[in-house]
Amino acid sequence: MKRSIWLLVLLAALGGGLNTTQPALAQGKQTLRRFPKRFRGTWYTYSGGHYYWMKITATKMRVSHWTYNLHARPITAGGDPRSKRHQHWIIATAGKKWLWTYGWNQGAGAGSYYSERHHRIHGKSYDTLQMASGAGAWVDGYGYRSKSAAKRFANKRFGDENYR
Repeated sequence: MKRSIWLLVLLAALGGGLNTTQPALAQGKQTLRRFPKRFRGTWYTYSGGHYYWMKITATKMRVSHWTYNLHARPITAGGDPRSKRHQHWIIATAGKKWLWTYGWNQGAGAGSYYSERHHRIHGKSYDTLQMASGAGAWVDGYGYRSKSAAKRFANKRFGDENYR
């Protein structure tokens, strides 16, 4: 796993992206008011001799020293990508597999994707947070509930994933 995983997550949350379609936004009439419980908690990754973390609460997503506040809005409303207001606000939608997050002012783009998955590694079950970005939801890496698991499985890849 490369050190750039958190940079990718950060850029996507701020409005970066490659795709002009947002399939998740067509599902409901309003974006999420709260993150689903299965995503909440602190997730750790390990890369280049350093730990990185992401903490998700009901209405906040904190990535190292950046905090993003979840706000709901109608699906049809769009932000102004030129605006400097609400730079740390995000919207989110959820499907069966993915939680999608987009910057409040994001006019288009792929956003960031998260999937809470259970994996069996060496006979033991682990909760993981699959982190992806890009037009095809390409996996950037995994977060684990503990620092020790993050370090131990820092370069672990699973066979059923779409990697870059």
